[in-house]
Amino acid sequence: MNHLHVELMALCHANPDGDPGTWRARIETLALAAAQLEQFGYAGLRAHGLGSQHIDALLGSWYHHRCDPTTLQARTEALRWWADKVGRRDAFRSGPPQPATTHDDLNDDLSDGRLRRVHDHYARASLALAMSFGLRKFESVAIRPAIADSGTHLVVAAISTPQPRMVPIATPAQRIDLDFAKKVAGLGQLAPRQASLRGQVESLRMAARRAGIPPNPDLRRNYAHLRYLQITGRPCAAAGGPSGATLNAEDHAGDRLARQNVLAEMGYLSDPVPSLFDQP
Repeated sequence: MNHLHVELMALCHANPDGDPGTWRARIETLALAAAQLEQFGYAGLRAHGLGSQHIDALLGSWYHHRCDPTTLQARTEALRWWADKVGRRDAFRSGPPQPATTHDDLNDDLSDGRLRRVHDHYARASLALAMSFGLRKFESVAIRPAIADSGTHLVVAAISTPQPRMVPIATPAQRIDLDFAKKVAGLGQLAPRQASLRGQVESLRMAARRAGIPPNPDLRRNYAHLRYLQITGRPCAAAGGPSGATLNAEDHAGDRLARQNVLAEMGYLSDPVPSLFDQP
């Protein structure tokens, strides 16, 4: 047990804000944060020394390991609580967290453990892009990652939509997965030279099934939920967040804007049926 852990536990017990469930979850998150920060090399950190680099390291790790939206929101709120209690609200940046890890080798594990079961690098990279950027199956094979990477956005060519669309590179996991895809594809597409694109799509589908990875519509739905959380700071109703009937006018406006942005990123002209964001 390090000094940071002791100080954070004392801070929690001195400030039992919220209901008992929230308080216990906060203790668990901050205990995890103290342990992980020590692993990241911040062994001498004290509670009042919290800085943006520590927030970035924690959020980067949690994004990289694809915490579900509800867990990610709860952990982020616990970090905000910590920052508020020690007068370090400025520790939170306006931009996305920076990655704590990178893929230096094609054999490194990607962030979703199930991808380890996909031995074909082309299929693995396509599945990673589908998870990280909400791509359709054919898009994840036909894309040329080196050309599509603009630095801040993934430019998805007009294959399934009338015009190219821009998908933000907003998390460390996205950058890691895109860099992996670029290493696999070089300047080409995510398919072996001898394979047709449609044949590779079928290979991709079979590889995902063997690895226990959900079908593409489920991957895209998860992307929509994560992006909604990133934009609004709360889960959508389909991911356990508040229903539209409980939102105030300001939150309603934010809800509409988030839906429009996410649907545009995914190549939808309108919310599909069933809705990506609402409870069925």
